[in-house]
Amino acid sequence: GKQVLTFGGHDSQVRDVAFTRDGRGLVANADLAPTLWALTPKDLPAVDGPPKPLWEALATEDGAKAFPLEWALANHPKVAVKVFGERVHPADQALERARFDKLAGDLDSPRFAVREVAEKELTKAGYRVPVAWLRAARTAAKSDEVRARLDRVLAVRAKPNAEERRLSRAVQVLELGRTDETKALLQAWSKAAEGSLLAVEAKAALERLGR
Repeated sequence: GKQVLTFGGHDSQVRDVAFTRDGRGLVANADLAPTLWALTPKDLPAVDGPPKPLWEALATEDGAKAFPLEWALANHPKVAVKVFGERVHPADQALERARFDKLAGDLDSPRFAVREVAEKELTKAGYRVPVAWLRAARTAAKSDEVRARLDRVLAVRAKPNAEERRLSRAVQVLELGRTDETKALLQAWSKAAEGSLLAVEAKAALERLGR
């Protein structure tokens, strides 16, 4: 919800706005003729340095800082594929389903200590617990206490998370890259655990690219 870019060029109030098909432009209609704006910022950071700072910067809460970096990486897709490919492992993006089922079952344990540990473990797992799994477990819950515990886990899960921001931005970079290499990495990410953030966003990006 933060401002990342400002456009000018229209003298009257803008009536209609639409993104271009490739996601790289914005068309606005206000005056006699529409205006096409490029979404790429004018001053882009360099991406030819060490990969670690690039990866860390994508997690920032400051959208105005992340936006130019995303475009810089999108304009250098080989760099993006290398940085992301080395740091994002689909198998690590969600708890093992068996582990999740065990913790969800422990929420209904007759022992208070076991219930407490299970809730803490699910909360600590953060974005690695797919929301769909939590909601399904809540629907199947047989007691008010289990539902209350899952509600608390879901409440924490819904809060903004640095790792989620970074993964979402990485997917955006690959989608904007639109090369065979970026699409191949999105395909690999789409095979992450069903319902995981990485799989959901990668599949959505591939669908948009296929239109």
